Amino acid sequence: LWDTARRRLVLARDRLGVKPLHYFVRDRKLFFASEIKALLQAGCPRDIDPEALSQFFSFEYIPAPRSVFKAVSKLLPGHLLILEDGRLETRRYWDVRYSGGEAADRSEEDTAEEIYRRLRESVRIRLVSDVPLGVFLSGGIDSSAVTAMMSEAASGRIQTYSIGFREKSFNELDRARAVADYFRTDHTPFVVESSQVKELVPVLMRFLDEPLADASVIPTFIISRLARKHVTVALAGDGGDELFGGYDTYKAAKVAACYRKVPRFIRRGLVKPAVSLLPASRKRLSFEFKAKKFVSGAEYPPEISNFIWWGAYAPADKERLFHPDFRASLGADPYAPVAFHLLHGPGPEADTLDRLAYLDLKLYLQDDLLVKVDRMSMANSLEIRTPFLDYTLVEFAATIPSRFKLRGFTSKYILKKMLRGRVPDSVLDLKKIGFDIPLGPWLRDELWDFTTDVLSPAGLARHGLFQTAFVQKILAEHKAGTHNHRQLLWPLIIFQFWHDHTIG
Repeated sequence: LWDTARRRLVLARDRLGVKPLHYFVRDRKLFFASEIKALLQAGCPRDIDPEALSQFFSFEYIPAPRSVFKAVSKLLPGHLLILEDGRLETRRYWDVRYSGGEAADRSEEDTAEEIYRRLRESVRIRLVSDVPLGVFLSGGIDSSAVTAMMSEAASGRIQTYSIGFREKSFNELDRARAVADYFRTDHTPFVVESSQVKELVPVLMRFLDEPLADASVIPTFIISRLARKHVTVALAGDGGDELFGGYDTYKAAKVAACYRKVPRFIRRGLVKPAVSLLPASRKRLSFEFKAKKFVSGAEYPPEISNFIWWGAYAPADKERLFHPDFRASLGADPYAPVAFHLLHGPGPEADTLDRLAYLDLKLYLQDDLLVKVDRMSMANSLEIRTPFLDYTLVEFAATIPSRFKLRGFTSKYILKKMLRGRVPDSVLDLKKIGFDIPLGPWLRDELWDFTTDVLSPAGLARHGLFQTAFVQKILAEHKAGTHNHRQLLWPLIIFQFWHDHTIG
């Protein structure tokens, strides 16, 4: 907004970060755009921010307000950027505050009914369109909830789209089909093959301004391309996990609180060595994968553990990855974004689950999930609408007590209660899978030549950032099947492609 009378420019970003806004300043001029590539075309320097790069290898994405380039900043969601009298100021205009006590006296039944009313209204609002609409349907709770609300409000037959894999532990097509049949949607499934990874990764660099190591960008691009053949707007279930306690990391935080009470010599002398000996599994979220992830982060405060469990490189791994000269240039704690958001805070009444959900809203959702969905859908000229991220629903969810969200080790307890009888029971009773691809087995088998070519010693050495011997070690361990290093290898692969495309 340009205020002619005051000669003041006001830029604003939406409350939850559904859409991006980047900017840089040069010669007392402000440049801003939704894409970093536009700023690069305007002459923005391409010097990489080493702290941002360090954060990328911790989180798998770069948290705002940093960007991969020193000169470029991202405007935080819920903030204004004001330019007046030659001064630049950022100002927060919205945030979510957690107050579980506010709704403590509300019954489960009343809470569930209020969630239903608000989610149904959010979906109804997002159905207002002059063009055909569809739904991304994984067969999980959140996308099934959106499909259920849409089936009540839509006048015609719903178009639904799903992605699956031949690897059984990663495949949700049967679940999605069950939901599609229940609501009698016009359903389109698609099976992703490993060959498409090799084909698409170079292509996707055109749409990713920064390295993003969330491998589900690939199926997100594919399902967007699939849906765009039939519709121009699609609804998605993003946000449900953050609002209603859906992530396994929230359960892990409960276990870790007890684990930290075990004597240290047992944790480090017995448990950790025993877990390290577990054989690698090809299955998604296997016991071995979870156990190794758990012990790597359980010693830390829960807010940091949450992101070690989510992320790629734990602190000890990064010590071995980065070249000593590059490591010496790093100053800031890579988990500084966690402390930053806690400082501005979810509110004094927030408990552990509230704090973790708040951080996932501010970091994982905004800087990973929404970036992935926005870039991949826009690459296919498809608009995505997210009913769970209606800010009034987000504010209401923050008033719900944690015991209604995570009941023992039952996640999304209150959301499941609301959906019982409205979606197939199988949706509510089956174990959560999540939207991921079988990278571990693919990188070991079908994509091995691709992987070793991208991560060749010569290719890595030209940056002066990495210890090539460490990378060759984890490659050999992954190929041998003694370890599943997909979360260590994939960020390196993405960085190599991004650097070649953007920096050259």
